[in-house]
Amino acid sequence: YEEKRKALDDGKMYVEIKLDNLTASPMNHFRKLDGENWEESSIKAHGILNPITVRPIDTVRDKYEILAGHNRVRAAKEAGLETIPANIKDVDDVEASIIIADTNLQRETVTDLEKGWAYRNIFEAINRKGKNQYTSASGQNDQKQNGSEEGASGQSDQKQNSKYSSEIIAEKYGVGEKTVRRKIRLTYLLPPIYGLY
Repeated sequence: YEEKRKALDDGKMYVEIKLDNLTASPMNHFRKLDGENWEESSIKAHGILNPITVRPIDTVRDKYEILAGHNRVRAAKEAGLETIPANIKDVDDVEASIIIADTNLQRETVTDLEKGWAYRNIFEAINRKGKNQYTSASGQNDQKQNGSEEGASGQSDQKQNSKYSSEIIAEKYGVGEKTVRRKIRLTYLLPPIYGLY
């Protein structure tokens, strides 16, 4: 791990990581892209050209969690490769959730349920983090945050913090706060109902 970090610090664009050292992120609720048009012979000849993004989960054993590039990893495995180019990011759960959401929400065929899981992961990570650092650059959310910190007590304070988290998500993805909350509610459906989305 230290050698890989040093290589990146020295200006290298990416490092090669063994496929066996990668773990899918539990925050990735996006489906596999079936029938994706990769040429196995081209991958065998040229490798994966676009690096994946990972974060370290066990630096002693050189293990990483995939944040962006789950399908590229699958393609590399199917082509029989042993390593894949990767960018290593030392990020917390909020930033990891955002990376996963940002890369997957760009797809044209994202379902409402997948959007819900992306929003929920970010929402929960923000709330676990406690005091929020993810305000807009303009600082307009700072007043809302201060207001929630000075709220009456326990439950109303928690409601205001929850509302604040969904406001951040809504602002980041250019959707209404009610849309964020509705999509998050989809993730609480019983598994047999998932298939309807």
